[in-house]
Amino acid sequence: MNSESLPTVYKAAMVSSDIREGTLADPRLMFTGPSPFGGHRYVLFDTCPRKYGLDHSDYPMPYYDSENVLAAPPTEEGEEGKSAWELIRGTTIHTGLAHHYARKQAREKGDSDRYNLLYSPLESMEALHAQERERAHYDDRSLWDDALVVSQRVYREYAKRFAFERAKVEVVEEVFVMELGESKAPYTFRLDLGLRDSNQKVWMVDHKSTTRLRTDHGWIYGISAQFQAYAIGGRAVYGANYGGVMANMMEMPDPEDSEGRAVFSRPQVPQVTGFLAGFAERISGIYERMQDLVKKGIPPELWPKRPGTHTCKAYGRICPYYEKCSSSLD
Repeated sequence: MNSESLPTVYKAAMVSSDIREGTLADPRLMFTGPSPFGGHRYVLFDTCPRKYGLDHSDYPMPYYDSENVLAAPPTEEGEEGKSAWELIRGTTIHTGLAHHYARKQAREKGDSDRYNLLYSPLESMEALHAQERERAHYDDRSLWDDALVVSQRVYREYAKRFAFERAKVEVVEEVFVMELGESKAPYTFRLDLGLRDSNQKVWMVDHKSTTRLRTDHGWIYGISAQFQAYAIGGRAVYGANYGGVMANMMEMPDPEDSEGRAVFSRPQVPQVTGFLAGFAERISGIYERMQDLVKKGIPPELWPKRPGTHTCKAYGRICPYYEKCSSSLD
Protein backbone atom coordinates (compact mmCIF):
# COMPACT_ATOMS: atom_id res chain seq x y z
CA MET A 1 0.00 0.00 0.00
CA ASN A 2 1.87 3.10 -1.20
CA SER A 3 1.38 6.68 -0.07
CA GLU A 4 -0.52 7.59 -3.25
CA SER A 5 -3.34 5.21 -2.30
CA LEU A 6 -3.88 6.64 1.18
CA PRO A 7 -7.33 8.17 1.72
CA THR A 8 -8.27 11.60 2.98
CA VAL A 9 -8.48 11.32 6.77
CA TYR A 10 -9.12 13.86 9.47
CA LYS A 11 -9.79 13.70 13.19
CA ALA A 12 -13.07 15.06 14.50
CA ALA A 13 -13.59 15.39 18.25
CA MET A 14 -17.16 14.21 18.74
CA VAL A 15 -17.65 14.82 22.48
CA SER A 16 -19.65 18.02 21.98
CA SER A 17 -21.75 16.37 19.28
CA ASP A 18 -22.45 13.39 21.52
CA ILE A 19 -23.73 15.72 24.23
CA ARG A 20 -25.70 17.87 21.77
CA GLU A 21 -27.49 14.87 20.33
CA GLY A 22 -28.49 13.68 23.78
CA THR A 23 -26.53 10.42 23.73
CA LEU A 24 -24.53 11.53 26.73
CA ALA A 25 -26.55 12.83 29.67
CA ASP A 26 -23.59 13.39 31.98
CA PRO A 27 -20.71 15.50 30.61
CA ARG A 28 -18.35 13.96 33.16
CA LEU A 29 -18.91 10.54 31.59
CA MET A 30 -17.05 9.90 28.33
CA PHE A 31 -18.99 8.46 25.41
CA THR A 32 -17.40 5.26 24.10
CA GLY A 33 -20.08 4.02 21.74
CA PRO A 34 -19.86 3.40 18.00
CA SER A 35 -18.78 6.14 15.63
CA PRO A 36 -21.39 7.79 13.36
CA PHE A 37 -20.89 5.74 10.18
CA GLY A 38 -18.28 3.07 10.61
CA GLY A 39 -17.47 -0.53 9.89
CA HIS A 40 -20.47 -1.79 11.85
CA ARG A 41 -22.69 -0.12 9.24
CA TYR A 42 -20.82 -1.32 6.17
CA VAL A 43 -20.36 -4.89 7.38
CA LEU A 44 -24.04 -5.21 8.32
CA PHE A 45 -25.21 -3.88 4.95
CA ASP A 46 -22.82 -6.17 3.10
CA THR A 47 -24.04 -9.15 5.15
CA CYS A 48 -27.77 -8.43 4.81
CA PRO A 49 -29.10 -5.16 3.32
CA ARG A 50 -32.59 -5.93 4.66
CA LYS A 51 -31.45 -6.20 8.28
CA TYR A 52 -29.42 -3.04 7.82
CA GLY A 53 -32.46 -1.27 6.39
CA LEU A 54 -34.71 -2.35 9.23
CA ASP A 55 -32.12 -1.40 11.85
CA HIS A 56 -31.51 2.02 10.30
CA SER A 57 -34.76 2.79 8.48
CA ASP A 58 -34.83 6.44 9.64
CA TYR A 59 -31.20 7.20 8.74
CA PRO A 60 -29.86 4.60 6.29
CA MET A 61 -27.33 7.09 4.89
CA PRO A 62 -24.81 9.30 6.72
CA TYR A 63 -26.40 11.95 8.91
CA TYR A 64 -25.03 15.51 8.95
CA ASP A 65 -25.95 17.92 11.74
CA SER A 66 -26.95 21.58 11.42
CA GLU A 67 -23.29 22.53 11.06
CA ASN A 68 -22.85 20.02 8.21
CA VAL A 69 -20.70 17.77 10.36
CA LEU A 70 -20.99 14.00 10.03
CA ALA A 71 -22.56 12.95 13.32
CA ALA A 72 -24.56 10.24 15.04
CA PRO A 73 -28.26 10.44 14.10
CA PRO A 74 -30.70 11.69 16.72
CA THR A 75 -31.44 8.94 19.21
CA GLU A 76 -34.33 6.79 18.06
CA GLU A 77 -36.86 6.02 20.76
CA GLY A 78 -37.94 2.43 21.01
CA GLU A 79 -38.34 -0.56 23.25
CA GLU A 80 -35.14 -1.51 24.98
CA GLY A 81 -33.95 -4.89 23.79
CA LYS A 82 -31.94 -7.46 25.65
CA SER A 83 -28.16 -7.23 25.42
CA ALA A 84 -25.46 -9.85 25.60
CA TRP A 85 -23.31 -10.25 28.71
CA GLU A 86 -20.18 -9.80 26.60
CA LEU A 87 -21.40 -6.43 25.32
CA ILE A 88 -22.36 -5.15 28.79
CA ARG A 89 -19.09 -6.36 30.30
CA GLY A 90 -17.06 -4.85 27.47
CA THR A 91 -18.83 -1.50 27.63
CA THR A 92 -18.24 -1.23 31.37
CA ILE A 93 -14.50 -1.96 31.37
CA HIS A 94 -14.09 0.08 28.19
CA THR A 95 -15.55 3.12 29.94
CA GLY A 96 -13.18 2.73 32.87
CA LEU A 97 -10.17 2.53 30.54
CA ALA A 98 -11.32 5.59 28.61
CA HIS A 99 -11.30 7.61 31.83
CA HIS A 100 -7.99 6.07 32.89
CA TYR A 101 -6.23 7.25 29.73
CA ALA A 102 -8.09 10.56 29.37
CA ARG A 103 -6.97 11.58 32.84
CA LYS A 104 -3.44 10.33 32.10
CA GLN A 105 -3.42 12.49 28.97
CA ALA A 106 -4.67 15.49 30.96
CA ARG A 107 -1.84 15.01 33.50
CA GLU A 108 0.74 14.80 30.73
CA LYS A 109 -0.57 18.05 29.23
CA GLY A 110 -0.94 19.80 32.58
CA ASP A 111 -4.66 20.25 31.93
CA SER A 112 -6.07 20.26 35.46
CA ASP A 113 -9.50 21.44 34.29
CA ARG A 114 -9.90 18.40 32.04
CA TYR A 115 -8.55 16.08 34.72
CA ASN A 116 -10.95 17.38 37.36
CA LEU A 117 -13.95 17.34 35.01
CA LEU A 118 -13.83 13.63 34.36
CA TYR A 119 -14.85 10.87 36.74
CA SER A 120 -12.11 8.62 38.00
CA PRO A 121 -12.11 5.22 36.24
CA LEU A 122 -13.97 3.50 39.08
CA GLU A 123 -16.46 6.36 39.39
CA SER A 124 -17.06 6.31 35.63
CA MET A 125 -18.10 2.66 35.72
CA GLU A 126 -20.48 3.39 38.58
CA ALA A 127 -21.99 6.31 36.69
CA LEU A 128 -22.40 4.19 33.56
CA HIS A 129 -23.97 1.40 35.61
CA ALA A 130 -26.50 3.77 37.17
CA GLN A 131 -27.38 5.27 33.78
CA GLU A 132 -27.69 2.05 31.81
CA ARG A 133 -29.25 -0.17 34.47
CA GLU A 134 -32.11 2.28 34.82
CA ARG A 135 -33.09 1.95 31.16
CA ALA A 136 -32.01 -1.63 30.55
CA HIS A 137 -34.32 -4.55 29.83
CA TYR A 138 -35.45 -6.04 33.15
CA ASP A 139 -33.62 -9.31 32.46
CA ASP A 140 -30.37 -7.42 31.82
CA ARG A 141 -30.18 -5.50 35.08
CA SER A 142 -28.42 -8.30 36.94
CA LEU A 143 -25.89 -8.43 34.08
CA TRP A 144 -25.12 -4.75 34.60
CA ASP A 145 -24.65 -5.46 38.33
CA ASP A 146 -22.25 -8.32 37.60
CA ALA A 147 -20.39 -6.30 34.98
CA LEU A 148 -19.73 -3.49 37.44
CA VAL A 149 -18.26 -5.85 40.04
CA VAL A 150 -16.10 -7.76 37.55
CA SER A 151 -14.94 -4.69 35.61
CA GLN A 152 -13.93 -2.74 38.68
CA ARG A 153 -11.95 -5.73 39.92
CA VAL A 154 -10.26 -6.10 36.52
CA TYR A 155 -9.51 -2.39 36.32
CA ARG A 156 -7.74 -2.45 39.69
CA GLU A 157 -5.52 -5.26 38.39
CA TYR A 158 -4.98 -3.41 35.11
CA ALA A 159 -3.94 -0.21 36.87
CA LYS A 160 -1.31 -2.15 38.85
CA ARG A 161 -0.10 -4.07 35.80
CA PHE A 162 0.43 -0.91 33.74
CA ALA A 163 1.22 1.53 36.55
CA PHE A 164 4.55 2.46 34.98
CA GLU A 165 3.44 2.64 31.36
CA ARG A 166 5.78 5.13 29.69
CA ALA A 167 4.08 5.66 26.36
CA LYS A 168 2.43 9.06 25.99
CA VAL A 169 -1.29 9.27 25.33
CA GLU A 170 -1.92 10.66 21.85
CA VAL A 171 -5.65 9.96 21.41
CA VAL A 172 -8.53 8.85 23.62
CA GLU A 173 -11.94 8.12 22.10
CA GLU A 174 -11.51 10.42 19.11
CA VAL A 175 -13.43 9.94 15.90
CA PHE A 176 -11.48 9.69 12.65
CA VAL A 177 -13.30 10.37 9.39
CA MET A 178 -12.08 8.88 6.09
CA GLU A 179 -13.27 9.30 2.52
CA LEU A 180 -12.70 6.05 0.67
CA GLY A 181 -12.58 5.02 -2.96
CA GLU A 182 -14.14 6.55 -6.06
CA SER A 183 -17.43 7.26 -4.29
CA LYS A 184 -15.59 9.03 -1.45
CA ALA A 185 -17.53 6.85 0.96
CA PRO A 186 -17.57 8.39 4.45
CA TYR A 187 -16.11 5.93 6.94
CA THR A 188 -15.66 6.75 10.61
CA PHE A 189 -14.05 4.99 13.52
CA ARG A 190 -13.74 5.97 17.16
CA LEU A 191 -10.22 5.10 18.27
CA ASP A 192 -10.10 3.79 21.83
CA LEU A 193 -6.51 4.80 22.38
CA GLY A 194 -3.48 6.13 20.56
CA LEU A 195 -0.10 5.67 22.30
CA ARG A 196 3.16 7.37 21.29
CA ASP A 197 6.16 5.25 22.25
CA SER A 198 9.72 6.35 23.03
CA ASN A 199 10.60 6.17 19.33
CA GLN A 200 7.75 8.61 18.57
CA LYS A 201 5.74 5.90 16.84
CA VAL A 202 1.97 6.13 17.33
CA TRP A 203 0.10 2.89 17.93
CA MET A 204 -3.61 2.52 17.24
CA VAL A 205 -4.99 0.56 20.21
CA ASP A 206 -8.38 -1.09 20.63
CA HIS A 207 -9.59 -2.43 23.98
CA LYS A 208 -10.98 -5.96 23.80
CA SER A 209 -12.49 -7.98 26.64
CA THR A 210 -12.84 -11.71 26.27
CA THR A 211 -13.81 -14.78 28.26
CA ARG A 212 -10.68 -16.60 27.13
CA LEU A 213 -7.50 -15.29 25.54
CA ARG A 214 -6.46 -17.12 22.38
CA THR A 215 -3.11 -17.20 20.66
CA ASP A 216 -4.74 -16.33 17.34
CA HIS A 217 -6.61 -13.22 18.53
CA GLY A 218 -4.15 -10.94 16.76
CA TRP A 219 -4.53 -12.84 13.49
CA ILE A 220 -8.33 -12.79 13.76
CA TYR A 221 -8.43 -9.03 14.26
CA GLY A 222 -6.05 -8.54 11.36
CA ILE A 223 -8.75 -9.63 8.91
CA SER A 224 -11.53 -7.51 10.44
CA ALA A 225 -12.78 -4.31 8.81
CA GLN A 226 -12.39 -2.47 12.11
CA PHE A 227 -8.67 -3.10 12.40
CA GLN A 228 -8.00 -2.62 8.70
CA ALA A 229 -9.52 0.85 9.04
CA TYR A 230 -7.23 1.59 11.99
CA ALA A 231 -4.20 0.67 9.89
CA ILE A 232 -5.25 2.80 6.92
CA GLY A 233 -6.23 5.76 9.08
CA GLY A 234 -3.07 5.53 11.18
CA ARG A 235 -0.82 5.52 8.13
CA ALA A 236 -2.66 8.45 6.58
CA VAL A 237 -2.63 10.63 9.71
CA TYR A 238 0.76 9.80 11.25
CA GLY A 239 2.80 8.91 8.18
CA ALA A 240 6.34 7.86 9.08
CA ASN A 241 5.41 8.06 12.78
CA TYR A 242 2.73 5.39 12.45
CA GLY A 243 3.74 2.35 14.52
CA GLY A 244 1.00 -0.21 13.96
CA VAL A 245 -2.22 -1.58 15.42
CA MET A 246 -2.48 -3.30 18.79
CA ALA A 247 -5.27 -5.11 20.63
CA ASN A 248 -5.37 -4.39 24.36
CA MET A 249 -6.72 -7.77 25.45
CA MET A 250 -8.27 -8.50 28.82
CA GLU A 251 -9.41 -11.96 29.84
CA MET A 252 -12.29 -11.29 32.22
CA PRO A 253 -13.11 -13.69 35.08
CA ASP A 254 -16.57 -15.16 35.46
CA PRO A 255 -18.76 -13.08 37.80
CA GLU A 256 -19.36 -16.14 39.97
CA ASP A 257 -15.61 -16.73 40.39
CA SER A 258 -14.63 -14.42 43.23
CA GLU A 259 -11.03 -15.68 43.08
CA GLY A 260 -10.67 -15.37 39.32
CA ARG A 261 -7.89 -13.11 38.06
CA ALA A 262 -7.71 -11.07 34.91
CA VAL A 263 -5.12 -11.91 32.25
CA PHE A 264 -3.71 -9.18 30.00
CA SER A 265 -2.08 -9.33 26.58
CA ARG A 266 -1.26 -6.76 23.90
CA PRO A 267 -0.76 -8.60 20.62
CA GLN A 268 0.29 -6.58 17.62
CA VAL A 269 -2.30 -7.00 14.88
CA PRO A 270 -0.72 -8.12 11.60
CA GLN A 271 -1.09 -5.78 8.65
CA VAL A 272 -2.51 -7.91 5.84
CA THR A 273 -1.21 -6.08 2.78
CA GLY A 274 -3.49 -7.83 0.32
CA PHE A 275 -6.59 -6.86 2.31
CA LEU A 276 -5.50 -3.29 3.03
CA ALA A 277 -4.82 -2.65 -0.64
CA GLY A 278 -8.44 -3.30 -1.62
CA PHE A 279 -10.14 -1.98 1.51
CA ALA A 280 -11.05 1.47 0.19
CA GLU A 281 -12.66 0.15 -2.98
CA ARG A 282 -14.55 -2.56 -1.12
CA ILE A 283 -16.09 0.04 1.18
CA SER A 284 -16.69 2.35 -1.77
CA GLY A 285 -18.56 -0.42 -3.58
CA ILE A 286 -20.81 -1.08 -0.59
CA TYR A 287 -21.56 2.63 -0.31
CA GLU A 288 -22.47 2.82 -3.98
CA ARG A 289 -24.98 0.00 -3.47
CA MET A 290 -26.54 1.92 -0.58
CA GLN A 291 -26.76 5.06 -2.71
CA ASP A 292 -28.32 3.13 -5.57
CA LEU A 293 -31.13 1.77 -3.39
CA VAL A 294 -31.84 5.24 -2.00
CA LYS A 295 -31.84 6.85 -5.47
CA LYS A 296 -34.33 4.24 -6.68
CA GLY A 297 -36.63 5.17 -3.81
CA ILE A 298 -36.76 1.66 -2.37
CA PRO A 299 -37.78 1.81 1.31
CA PRO A 300 -35.02 0.41 3.58
CA GLU A 301 -37.39 -2.24 4.92
CA LEU A 302 -37.61 -3.64 1.38
CA TRP A 303 -33.90 -3.75 0.65
CA PRO A 304 -32.59 -7.16 -0.50
CA LYS A 305 -32.58 -9.87 2.14
CA ARG A 306 -29.89 -12.52 2.39
CA PRO A 307 -31.15 -15.46 4.43
CA GLY A 308 -28.44 -17.69 5.81
CA THR A 309 -26.95 -19.19 8.92
CA HIS A 310 -24.88 -16.07 9.63
CA THR A 311 -27.75 -13.64 9.14
CA CYS A 312 -30.98 -15.26 10.33
CA LYS A 313 -29.43 -17.16 13.20
CA ALA A 314 -25.92 -16.95 14.56
CA TYR A 315 -24.31 -17.81 17.89
CA GLY A 316 -27.64 -18.95 19.32
CA ARG A 317 -29.43 -15.67 18.51
CA ILE A 318 -32.26 -15.36 16.01
CA CYS A 319 -32.49 -12.15 14.00
CA PRO A 320 -35.33 -9.98 15.39
CA TYR A 321 -36.70 -9.63 11.85
CA TYR A 322 -36.77 -13.36 11.10
CA GLU A 323 -40.57 -13.70 11.25
CA LYS A 324 -41.11 -10.60 9.15
CA CYS A 325 -38.63 -11.63 6.46
CA SER A 326 -39.55 -15.33 6.36
CA SER A 327 -43.26 -14.60 5.94
CA SER A 328 -42.91 -12.03 3.12
CA LEU A 329 -42.62 -13.07 -0.53
CA ASP A 330 -40.61 -10.09 -1.80
